[in-house]
Amino acid sequence: SNSAQACLKLEDHKVALSMADKALALESSNVKARFRRACARIKLNDLDLARADLEWILRVEPDNEPAKREMRSLIKLVRGKADGLERAAASAIRAGQCEDPRSRSSGQSEALKELDKQVRMAKQLKHGVLQFYKSRGCLDEWQEKVGELEEESEKLAQHMIKQLSDMEAEGHALSDKLGARGEAIAALGPEQRLEFLRADAFMTHVKGACG
Repeated sequence: SNSAQACLKLEDHKVALSMADKALALESSNVKARFRRACARIKLNDLDLARADLEWILRVEPDNEPAKREMRSLIKLVRGKADGLERAAASAIRAGQCEDPRSRSSGQSEALKELDKQVRMAKQLKHGVLQFYKSRGCLDEWQEKVGELEEESEKLAQHMIKQLSDMEAEGHALSDKLGARGEAIAALGPEQRLEFLRADAFMTHVKGACG
């Protein structure tokens, strides 16, 4: 735990995380080690895990002032990232870097329009995220993160495709289960469905990663 603190002061956050993990492996109830791990995770942008550590500390020690301060800072950081993400996406549209999906022609079917909108929104969000973090000097880190999110999105989309196929095989109308979105998905072909669900899953994962 003391080694983790020393590494935090030296801004060697990966080593600090490793040291805190080792301390917790020996004593899982070590509050100081967990707090230092949370601090290291924040610096490494593992915000969900950092929050989990801080929540654990505050359950055990509700009056732990350093943990409360760090939690307030973390919440502010997460909100700032979410706001920055929205601004970056909006700025990309205004600058003409991404097309606003609402500007598409009305010649397409409703289902294809919905697919087109979903895919463009996902691309717009990806571009906005990368531009935002490029401006913060951590583009490489987030390019890697976005790659991981795309892999997770592919897995989720494949899982959803199977669920939809099972629902239809059982005689259920997708519109009954999913409303207007289900009606749009039902009108798409297999590859188009996968593209739609992949985009939807990606947006969900990105928003979750950004708080």
